[in-house]
Amino acid sequence: MVTLQWTPQAVEDLYAIFEYISHDSRSVAKLFVEKIYYRGDQLRHFPLSGRKVPEVDDPNIRELIYKNYRIVYHSPKKDLIRILTVFHSSKTSMIHSYQNDWLSPVLLEINVIPCSDTRSPSFASCRTAIRHL
Repeated sequence: MVTLQWTPQAVEDLYAIFEYISHDSRSVAKLFVEKIYYRGDQLRHFPLSGRKVPEVDDPNIRELIYKNYRIVYHSPKKDLIRILTVFHSSKTSMIHSYQNDWLSPVLLEINVIPCSDTRSPSFASCRTAIRHL
């Protein structure tokens, strides 16, 4: 099975999405963010299910789409996936602004939230963060 990790940027993006939607409805916002999270979680079983990001010339940077949101991830090895960022598809400039940072060792190796095993404390804390939105 593939190890799935969410970068701090991706987690911040989920919180920002929650904050934006919660102006209308907190319960809808929570459900929406949870659905984005579970869409990303499918990569543990189907790591190549996303398409290559068209704006980036790197076959290891791929994306899943959920509604109008792009879930961008990096797959440096067959058994590792890092979700890099989540953003609304209308913000195409996000690709260019993050592109240089995506492969930074600091971003990818430090402060990454592992969510690879549903029984692990790390997964539980990742889920707890979403539950507490």
